[in-house]
Order: sequence, then C-alpha cells, then structure tokens
Amino acid sequence: MADLSVERWRQQGNVAMWQIRDDRDPRWNLSADESGCKSLENLFGLMQVAKWPSKVTVELTQPTVTANGAGVDLRFAESVVLKFPVDRVPDDHWQIAGNDQPAISFGRQRLAEFKSAMVDICSGNGDYAIGTETDGLWLWWWVAGT
Repeated sequence: MADLSVERWRQQGNVAMWQIRDDRDPRWNLSADESGCKSLENLFGLMQVAKWPSKVTVELTQPTVTANGAGVDLRFAESVVLKFPVDRVPDDHWQIAGNDQPAISFGRQRLAEFKSAMVDICSGNGDYAIGTETDGLWLWWWVAGT
C-alpha cells in the first residue's frame, strides 16, 4: 500500500544531481532552484507524516552551469528515486545506490536532515554533505542563469 498524499505530490522547479567523473570522489551532488527546493521540502513533509512506505521519482534538470563552477567532467542523472520505507529501516538509515539513475533510501532521521537541507539550499546555503561518510550527498546552492 502507498500513501495517497505522497502519490498526489507533483514536482515543481528544477533539481539537478551529478557526479564528478573521477573514481576518487564517487559522491553525488545535488542542487535545486527555489521552486525545486520548496517542492522537495513539501514532499519530505508529506513523507514525514505518511503511514505507508513511499517511493517517488524526481525528474532532474541538467543545468548549463554547475553549482561548483569547476571546469570538470560531470555525469548528470536524469532522475532520482527517493524511497522512504517508514519504520522498516532504522531512523539513521541512508543509502545511495545506482549510477545512471540513483536511488536514495532513508529513515526518519535522514528524512528530517534532507528536508532541512532543502531549506538551506533555498536560503543560499550549501557546500556541505548529508548522509553518511561513505554515501554522502553533497549539497549546493542553485547558480542563477542555469
């Protein structure tokens, strides 16, 4: 069974996710414009009160300018699957799996952390990671004109 309020959620704004094509740093990076941040913040709020597990696919944008501004070779994802198994995993559960289409699975504590990060990005704060040391998601503010 799925949570209807989460199923009814519709994405707004732009969200981008990428990796640097370098085996030394396999972490994923995420950025979103103001509408994208607020849309994800809304989704995470719905997930926080959900009684049933949630699984949502977020369509991603490939920006013309990346948040890190570095002239490095980047691999962009076309979509990301966000999974919230409610109480079926520990609260601090966090896992990013997949290369071309990443999937992020998280527990309640990590969901709250992810929601808070969207508020930060929307406020112009970033350049930090959430998740775990081995499976971190690096967060960046949205660069105007992307």
